[in-house]
Amino acid sequence: NLRTGVVVFRKEGKEMKLTVPDPLAYAAFQNLNFRVQPWATPIAMPARVLREMITRSPDFMAVNILRDTISAWVTTGVGWSRSYIPVFSSVLGFVKALRGTEKIPFVPEKAQLKSKSVQALRDAGAMTAYDYSGDPQDAMNEFKKKYKKANRSALQSLNPVRLPKLMWDILGRGTTASDFATRVAVYESVMQEAYDRAYKAAIKEYGASPNGKAAAKADAEVARQDAEPQAIHEAKEVINFSAKGTSPILRYLTMWIPFLNARLQGLDVLGRGLAGRKDLSESTRKRMKTRAISRA
Repeated sequence: NLRTGVVVFRKEGKEMKLTVPDPLAYAAFQNLNFRVQPWATPIAMPARVLREMITRSPDFMAVNILRDTISAWVTTGVGWSRSYIPVFSSVLGFVKALRGTEKIPFVPEKAQLKSKSVQALRDAGAMTAYDYSGDPQDAMNEFKKKYKKANRSALQSLNPVRLPKLMWDILGRGTTASDFATRVAVYESVMQEAYDRAYKAAIKEYGASPNGKAAAKADAEVARQDAEPQAIHEAKEVINFSAKGTSPILRYLTMWIPFLNARLQGLDVLGRGLAGRKDLSESTRKRMKTRAISRA
């Protein structure tokens, strides 16, 4: 029971009760026991093929960036600021994500121009997108594919027989980058705003002298690093594909029905924004409620 924090189980046939200090953490670990049954995979195959075909189309990538950037502007609380400009920031994030997702063949390592923001979000597990958000086994398959690719030379990758697969993988990189574009923009916006706030506060305390500015920059950099967990959280919450819940029925439905999980997570973000559990302005919340009522 998440409210009381009491977990009931049986040991040698006798009912036992334990009090969990953090019920939400306990509930989160319940998902680790979920395993997709063999009979469910063939049923999910048509939905998976359709999902892969749609998400790899260039028009989907463009619409994905446009939708996410507007959604993030409304629901995440980053707002229109110097560090976040809808569409423009997401397009810039798309370029960074595209350069930072994988090593580009025939390009020297120093010229890869990988973004620190992309690397930070990848290390935090925010870059899952559509690849292995349904079945945990997909993560192992993806690891095996990356391992084989890492041990393949660039010339082997350009084998004419492998060109269709190469084009498919390139489109996959574009899909991942389009999903990651707004996340990068939100991450950088939160980090930059934390830096700016700390810098302004430090300038008031230390003064605008050269030594004061140097001390303010040092304090602001510490504030930027301290804000990274919040920035990662906000980037994930643009739309969190890894949020699954503990219902096995719903897990299977999201595997079998294309884009059902994306729709549910989008409605969850919108609902929490309307309820005030995200940083959403009162005027924006009123406009969204009025629009929802008018469409009902």
